[in-house]
Amino acid sequence: MTRRRRRWLVALAILVVLRAALPAGLRVLLASQAGKLLRARVEIGDVDLALLRGAIALKDVVVRPGATAPSSSSDSGPPLVAWKRFAVNVAWLPLFRKTVELESVELDEPRLALDRLASGEINLMALVPKGDAPATEPVEGQAPERAPAGAEGAGAKAKAAWGVGVDYLALRGGHIRFRDFAVRGVEPVDVALPTIEVRDVALRPGIYGRPARAHLDVRVDEGRLRMNTQLRLIAHGVAVATSLRARRLPVRRTRLYVPKVGWRELAGELGASVVHRFATGGRHEVRGTVTLDDVAVRVPGVEEPALKWKHFAVSVDPLDLLAQRAAVASVELAGASVFVRPRGGEPLLVAARAPNGGTPPAGTEPASSPAADAKPWRWSVAAVRVTDGRARVLAGDAPTDVGVELEARGLSGDGDEPAPVRLALRLGDGSLTAEGGLRVGRPGFAGSLTLDKLPLPELAALPGALPPNVVQKGVVSAELGVAAGSSAPVPGDVRVQGKITVTDPWVAAADPEEFAAGWSALDVGIDELDVPGVLGGDTTTAPQIGVRLAAVSLVEPYVQLTRTPEGLILPPLSTATASEANPAAAAPQPAPPGAPAVQPVGPSGDLAVESLRLTRGRIFVTDRTVKPFFSGGLSPLDIDVKQLRWPALAMERVRVEATSATRGTLLVTGGFSPAGGQIEVNGKDIALQPFNPYATAYSPYSISSGGLVVTTRARFRKGRYDSTTALKLLKFDLGGKEGDTLFAQQFGIPLSVALALLKDLQGNIGLDVALAGDAQGTRFGLASVVGQALRKALIGALASPLKLVGAAFGGGAGESLAPVPIAFRRGRAELAAGAEGAVAALARLLASRPGLAVTLDAAPSVEDVRWLREQALREELAAPTRQLSSGG
Repeated sequence: MTRRRRRWLVALAILVVLRAALPAGLRVLLASQAGKLLRARVEIGDVDLALLRGAIALKDVVVRPGATAPSSSSDSGPPLVAWKRFAVNVAWLPLFRKTVELESVELDEPRLALDRLASGEINLMALVPKGDAPATEPVEGQAPERAPAGAEGAGAKAKAAWGVGVDYLALRGGHIRFRDFAVRGVEPVDVALPTIEVRDVALRPGIYGRPARAHLDVRVDEGRLRMNTQLRLIAHGVAVATSLRARRLPVRRTRLYVPKVGWRELAGELGASVVHRFATGGRHEVRGTVTLDDVAVRVPGVEEPALKWKHFAVSVDPLDLLAQRAAVASVELAGASVFVRPRGGEPLLVAARAPNGGTPPAGTEPASSPAADAKPWRWSVAAVRVTDGRARVLAGDAPTDVGVELEARGLSGDGDEPAPVRLALRLGDGSLTAEGGLRVGRPGFAGSLTLDKLPLPELAALPGALPPNVVQKGVVSAELGVAAGSSAPVPGDVRVQGKITVTDPWVAAADPEEFAAGWSALDVGIDELDVPGVLGGDTTTAPQIGVRLAAVSLVEPYVQLTRTPEGLILPPLSTATASEANPAAAAPQPAPPGAPAVQPVGPSGDLAVESLRLTRGRIFVTDRTVKPFFSGGLSPLDIDVKQLRWPALAMERVRVEATSATRGTLLVTGGFSPAGGQIEVNGKDIALQPFNPYATAYSPYSISSGGLVVTTRARFRKGRYDSTTALKLLKFDLGGKEGDTLFAQQFGIPLSVALALLKDLQGNIGLDVALAGDAQGTRFGLASVVGQALRKALIGALASPLKLVGAAFGGGAGESLAPVPIAFRRGRAELAAGAEGAVAALARLLASRPGLAVTLDAAPSVEDVRWLREQALREELAAPTRQLSSGG
């Protein structure tokens, strides 16, 4: 063997030994140096070298926290970072062209344990090397050292001369486990990374001649995220185009990161199909669709989800981040349901706050508010669609569902053209639909509002103020035209026109025999309802609300009222407790010294009704404050009013017709205005006996029988009125609790005699009452007399005529009303001298008052007894004389 061959054999042996020993030595060296750098325990299972191909591979690498000394135990806790194989292949030839070209970079089965600690720090930050040498600062008074002239340019050119490129980068079978200890109760998140591939990555233009490409594939539970990116180096920066596809990414673990809520559960899946394009200095846009499906938010204390929806999607085309313009192509929401508290308070979704969940971790600063002079964003929404939505109103024992559907097109934040909008609400078998044009920049709406058979019980229960079963039935319908805000004839006003119909409502107390009210149909024609200044108007002056109604028709109204010593019986009109109904008033803030007192401004109104017609009404009243109970009513009741005005009360023509329960009739006709007018009241055959409980309760008399006919004519002028009332009591008979004696003590004659004196040939009593009043006089009305007490209404009216009759019959005023006794001769049934006049007067009275009966009672006087005794004695003395005369 020649010397030269031996040398080659020795060199080859050395190379073989080096090749065999180098991986083991390199493995120990790399583990030691990496452990010192990362301040962790680094374990490397094996090192593969392929020097000719420029390849190196690190296998079974594990990085654990703690000391740098290797540990013999393999189960000393989960590793922070680990992988099965990491390989890099460098191409040698491109080095001659000042290009570092990595033919492949491969990472198989990486494992990453990512934790956020209770302090808010990330555990992997402990592996980041920290520089120990502080930056050199110039000494005071000494100029900092400068690089030689031209060194910067030369270095920059040298640095720029080298290029770096990656032909192929791949990550396979990756896994990330994230745990958050800063927020209590957060579940760990496991993220699977099946494949990440990147091709042709260049850090200098022109290396590959085509853009770099990257592919990312991530799996989280049942969800998947795929992303494809193309990156191209351009002269002034980079150009990036990214396509992202996401499907069924779970959102349940994000609930504790939503601030200031206390959700107990969050479910849902996130999807996306988005394209992002970026070019340095020229373009930054996002296009695509993001979806959030099968979302359900549960809160403590409520079994069903407080918020849920089936499908939610937002499509943007584009979202321009440079121009600050968001063009939303469509917004879709399907199958949404949300609980609503009608009586205010915090929304149910934030009412139950977690003690520490949903709070930002320590050290996080709140986002600063944008500067006042920042450029505003411009936005537009081409289409909005909400289908099969429900608002679940928490009122009563069970929630009331209100269906919601919405369609809108062409919405714009800075546009002034009305956008077509249609909102439909469903309640029971009825619906409410608003359709028209909506302005957003200058808020305004013009369109129609249609109510189609909305059920009154459900509608009344929505605010949660009325107890259940108070409003028992009824529907409301309406066809209204609405113009509000900038779309109103006067910008800022709200104007309504149309017709409202309320059919078959029924409101009742627990016992309908005590209180009930309703009607067959109510039609209200609205010529104009104008509320000025509601949107953007002057709030310092009181708005003058104008209401002009065309025709108001009320058919077959019914009212049952019951009065008790405690007051009228009414159904409960509120579910609020006493403390809620009368909350403690907050102390007003003191006004600054010298500031004028600001009085609250309330609205005022002006009402004009073309015609008001009530037909076939029924009113029934039961009064339990008297014994026996009073029961009465009017049926039917008809009212016809023309040209009604308020608050300056005026009626061009009014007609009221009513029939009482005893078939009496009442007719009121006339008209009046603030300048004057006249009213005529005619009542016929009004039975008085039903009012007997009031007579016995408030007077010592009772009504035995009788009816009333009344005619009142009243004329009004500015500041005064005059009225004449003609009363006629038909077959009237009044008794007393204490008999005729009490009446005789008060008036001097028995009650039966007094009534008989007042009756005419037909047995009726007629009275005329004239009243007049002005601003200085006492205001007195016949209705108040009848309503206060029967005794004042009847006995007070009878007192004056009885005294007149007594004066004409027996003497001057103020004397007893009993007839003058008829004188007879003592002890004889013969009229005394002068008694013929009294007999004639009694005869005339009996002839004019057929109902008057007189009973003559002859009570013997002392003189009559003496005369009769004298006559008897005289007979006795005369008897013997007659016997002697006959015998002799």
